[in-house]
Amino acid sequence: MMLRKPSAKLASLGVTRTRLAVEEELGWLFREQPTEDFGIDAHIEVVDGEIVKGKLLALQIKSGKSFFQELGQNGWWFRPDDDHVRYWTNHSLPVVLVMCHPETGQCHWQHINGSTLVETSTGGWKVLVPEVQVLNANARGPLRAVAGDRREVADATLRYTAGVSRERVGRWYRLRMPDNVRAQVISTVYQRADEAGWDQLAVRDRLEIISGWVDDPAVGGVLVSYFSKDKIRVWLKDVPLKEYYRAKEGLGPYARYTKRRYQAPDEITLAVCGDGWFVEPGTVDINPSRCLATNGRAHRHVFWGGVSDFKDLVYAALDSTREGFLKPIVVLMHRENESVAHDYNRRAGIVDMAQISLTYLTRVETSTSE
Repeated sequence: MMLRKPSAKLASLGVTRTRLAVEEELGWLFREQPTEDFGIDAHIEVVDGEIVKGKLLALQIKSGKSFFQELGQNGWWFRPDDDHVRYWTNHSLPVVLVMCHPETGQCHWQHINGSTLVETSTGGWKVLVPEVQVLNANARGPLRAVAGDRREVADATLRYTAGVSRERVGRWYRLRMPDNVRAQVISTVYQRADEAGWDQLAVRDRLEIISGWVDDPAVGGVLVSYFSKDKIRVWLKDVPLKEYYRAKEGLGPYARYTKRRYQAPDEITLAVCGDGWFVEPGTVDINPSRCLATNGRAHRHVFWGGVSDFKDLVYAALDSTREGFLKPIVVLMHRENESVAHDYNRRAGIVDMAQISLTYLTRVETSTSE
């Protein structure tokens, strides 16, 4: 007889409670990360009114009584291992630890950074999760500040950070890759991915290539100073390669590292909306990739991604529907030799019911120097 482990139930409950807090209290978007991410359970995205800001946070979620056993000054101490600290430190997004109390149902949070993460006398780590930092409407301002500042500590967060000081930052900064090293590694990874034809590879082939990069002096040989070998694979998959497609569209934090590019938002808008349409300045966002298009008289939202992104694109398009705008457009990008016939009729039926326009566009790749 197969039995469900109590820890699995608690973990699921913690994610559910965090989702409710994010969606109902903050009014933001919550995206669970069910794949084998190392230390990241979900991403949340800031929303101001109806405007999705493209500002993201990565969440590590913990649930259960055991995480509330070690009392600190006005909160609880959480003790991560060294591998998690290295991973969080070098993540492309600000990382927030969330601890869900099994009795009160409240979710308490703390931003992981050089001022909140404390090195212990035994060489380990601990971070204080303040009792007052609850995922509710009061957290909206502090977390928005964290999402907008990926490197330094937000003043709003420091307000509640008791029991730590800048003198006790420890070796956190020594674990973090310098910006020039990060740039060098990501540029090399993107060049290798372009040479391998990354977007045309099967998952098995991609994993084999990543394993090869671990032993590549220009990739793994550099990263081994910051990660163990098995964690190098995780970092490559979950950080630069997760941003690879957006970077080639000129979007996201790593766009400047790629030498090859796909169509930019203005090119996609012109192709699917027609002559005279252009991107409203300041409206390009990611997760999913999107913009507000206009011809000077009318407006419509445009969302684009791969065929596998269809569900997320439709959900985002439904959220964008508003009076006075034309139907939002979902654009499914595909390679020239990639068939889109599978589920074609089902997709057409879904967008018809949802009152969304759907179009397909061949992905064109050019050099960034062109």
